[in-house]
Amino acid sequence: MNIIKTELRNKTGDKWLNHRMVCYIERDIFTSIDDAKILDYFQGMRTRRVNLPRTSGSGARSTDVDVDMIHLEGATS
Repeated sequence: MNIIKTELRNKTGDKWLNHRMVCYIERDIFTSIDDAKILDYFQGMRTRRVNLPRTSGSGARSTDVDVDMIHLEGATS
């Protein structure tokens, strides 16, 4: 990992970079997969939006919240 990571990319997580490296290293396998199959797979996934319950007394409205953003915010705090 240290060879691939540079000073500009030192904040890139090892797990994230590892997943991208597999796609590059095993590119002969990935090029054999039909693009339409990949698109169908991701288009068939359900959305990750949830409705949060209305809070009492604050007057806040129930809104859609991206679950991935909640996880990201929790990881940085």
